[in-house]
Amino acid sequence: MGRIITLIILIGALSAAWRHYQRPSQSSDSYSSQQINQLSSTVKPNEVVMYSTTECVYCVEA
Repeated sequence: MGRIITLIILIGALSAAWRHYQRPSQSSDSYSSQQINQLSSTVKPNEVVMYSTTECVYCVEA
């Protein structure tokens, strides 16, 4: 009985993860240049912290 409950919980977790990763994410490509410029003009120094790695392709581009 315990194995069945564990299996049901595992299937539920996998199903939730699958649905979560199937949603389209909003990337920076979906913003217009004007919107990005408006946002960047309101940001002050020390309000943005960027973390990067040498292995991340997106970090290298930034």
